[in-house]
Parts: sequence; C-alpha cells; structure tokens
Amino acid sequence: MAFFIWDNSFSVGVPSIDDQHRNLIKVTDRLFEAMKVGKGNEVIGEILSSLIDYTITHFTYEEKIMQTTGYPAYLAHSQVHQNLIQTVTQFHERFQAGNTLLTVELMNFLKTWLMNHIKEDDMKYGPFLVAKGVK
Repeated sequence: MAFFIWDNSFSVGVPSIDDQHRNLIKVTDRLFEAMKVGKGNEVIGEILSSLIDYTITHFTYEEKIMQTTGYPAYLAHSQVHQNLIQTVTQFHERFQAGNTLLTVELMNFLKTWLMNHIKEDDMKYGPFLVAKGVK
C-alpha cells in the first residue's frame, strides 16, 4: 500500500507538470516502502540526493514556463521552491553528519509539503498556464 497516492485532485491541468509531480510522489513512496521493510536508513542518502536533483529539475522547468508566460506570481512561487530545496538540503546534510533517524520525519515532511504545495501554490498557476496553451 502506497503512502502517498496520486489522484486527479492533484492535477494542475498541465500534463507535463502533473507527470513531474507524480514522480516526486514516487520518490516519497520509495522511502516509505524501504522503511516498511526496515531499509529506510540504507536508502535515505540516495533518495535525498535523487530528490534534490529532481526537485531542482522540476522547479527549473516550472519556473521557466512561469517566466515565459508572464505568470504574475512567479517570484513568490520561486521563493517557495528555494525554501524547499534549502530544507531538503538540510535533511541531506543532517544525514551525512550521521543522523540516521530522519526517515519518518523526512517522509512526513515530504508528503505534507507536496500535498500543500501542489494543492495550494501550484493550483494557482494551473488555470493561467492552461489559458496560455501550456501542455
């Protein structure tokens, strides 16, 4: 059973962005699945690195579309992205410093952050981007 399940309530109406959001959710589920079998601490470093890389790629993509289309709340949205990258980087640094008890804290943070960010922040740009013809 998955920890975080995608459904249409997460769709911003832009298929390319929805696909990337699904991938972010899958990363959270990878950590959950590893934890269920007692391997959370073994994979957390890899998952954190993967998450940092993928979020940067996703945020860059999202922000480029916002800039190109003239999305009015681009700067505020970009700052929210930077805050997440900083927080996940801090989790990674804590793990590298020897704190291996981060899996539950990280998993809950990711689920809460993704749910809130997609359903609140990203839903605001969805109709704007769709109206601009972004797919």
